[in-house]
Amino acid sequence: MDIFSIIILILKWITLTAVSFCMYLVWIFVVNPWNQQRKYRKYKNVYVPERLNAPSGDLIEMEEKVANGKFRFQYLTDFDPTKYDIRLGHLGPHTHFQLISHRAHEEVNKLIPAVVDRHTAKFGVQFGPLIKDTLGLKRSTKMFKNKRQVFLKILGFNYSSKYISTMINVVKEKIATWQEGQEVNALLEMGNVALRIIVQITFGKDADSKMPKLSYINPDGSKSLMNFYEFFPKLMADLLKAEFYPLNVVFPFLFLNGWLYPNNINKKNMLELRSKMSSFMDTIEDKDSVYKQLVDNHKFKKEDIFDDIIGLVHAAHQTSHHTVCTVLFNIKKHPQWLEKIQKELEDAGLTTGCDIEAKLTRDVIHESANLACVVKEALRFDPAGNLSLAYKAYKDTKICGVPIPKGSKLMVSVSSTHYNKEQFPDPYKFKPERFDPQSDCFYIGGSKGKARHPLSYIPFSFSERKCPGMIFALMEVKTIICYFLQRVEYSIDPNLLKDDKVRYGIFTNFQLGLKIEKIK
Repeated sequence: MDIFSIIILILKWITLTAVSFCMYLVWIFVVNPWNQQRKYRKYKNVYVPERLNAPSGDLIEMEEKVANGKFRFQYLTDFDPTKYDIRLGHLGPHTHFQLISHRAHEEVNKLIPAVVDRHTAKFGVQFGPLIKDTLGLKRSTKMFKNKRQVFLKILGFNYSSKYISTMINVVKEKIATWQEGQEVNALLEMGNVALRIIVQITFGKDADSKMPKLSYINPDGSKSLMNFYEFFPKLMADLLKAEFYPLNVVFPFLFLNGWLYPNNINKKNMLELRSKMSSFMDTIEDKDSVYKQLVDNHKFKKEDIFDDIIGLVHAAHQTSHHTVCTVLFNIKKHPQWLEKIQKELEDAGLTTGCDIEAKLTRDVIHESANLACVVKEALRFDPAGNLSLAYKAYKDTKICGVPIPKGSKLMVSVSSTHYNKEQFPDPYKFKPERFDPQSDCFYIGGSKGKARHPLSYIPFSFSERKCPGMIFALMEVKTIICYFLQRVEYSIDPNLLKDDKVRYGIFTNFQLGLKIEKIK
């Protein structure tokens, strides 16, 4: 065979390979999702988006919402969730099932863990490559349940109340850095507050003096020396950007394995964090810290809880400060609730000039009914997490009569569930009285109506997959709000307050500027 024939043969092989690869891409990104949509349209209780949105699916809807000045996850509530049990989601080459009704949650709850359980794959998880073995990504085994019980105890009501002084001190130190007339970035500042709180509680009150400096690799390859409070949020933000990077949506294995830019840089920064934090944990001495309680009292080894600890820091940091911002925004938008909370605190002895640190106790926070209603409604109206971590069908099954094949990915759509107008009339209105037992809004249909279904309100998920840090998170949010309102008078841009599309859940595309009018 001459050289010319060999070249022709190679070109034919390359062409055939290229055509085959293109056909494969068309199949997984267009044909297969289209077939799935066609299949599930015949089920009246399944919401199927009108468009295919190939190749990145729901990501296209998110981008359109942002471009139109809306919250990126508003696509989860743009349809009427009351009419459906399931929404067919689509991201990259994968379709998945989003559970949106209390009926679907109830059925799935019965299927866990034998038929449906946590999806242990790390695809589509912002911090998955960083903490692959965290409790939140484990199946519901005996080991999972035992470890979860330990975290529930440490982060439960009685333990969490011991941390109130730490929470207050962190907020106090933050307020001391502000000046009257200054506008602060609430998401950034409250994010720093939440991170400092969970670091001191997890690693000890002396953690700041022991934390090592970390070397961050920037996109241009240069390195910056940072403290933990700079490094950690930046890494989380970069992982978030990478998760929604179009190539990673289409080929999620690139994100997980740290291949190509920006994943290769993120992988190096993750290794830096793991290395430095592992060494740092060996120096922890505070016996009241979560870490030492796990090691000394419950006999866990560092390698068995390392990912859980980093996961706890990440989750507590992310969820709490977004909820604080949601509350601060909405009590200014609905000032009658700000007045109710302030009156409630005054009645509890928290007046101008009082010793706030001594007066702001567990009982005061727990008994602040109006504050509780506002926080609960904030978590309904604008949940910190709009979609849960993924579940997986480990057997063929049905949910609300809809066939779910083995291997399917499922997620709980918290937003869709919370905007069911049968359970929450006028769902787009911020109405804390929904959670006041003395209010007509507490029951469906008025005071003589029926109670809402317990699985219609799930800001922390449900069943044994419910967030073990729920009590701690609520205590933290309420403590921050109480102390902040006693010390600070603030204002928000009136034009922002008029915008009914604003939301501050995780991945928000909105900013929140607080103008500090007075520090008391």
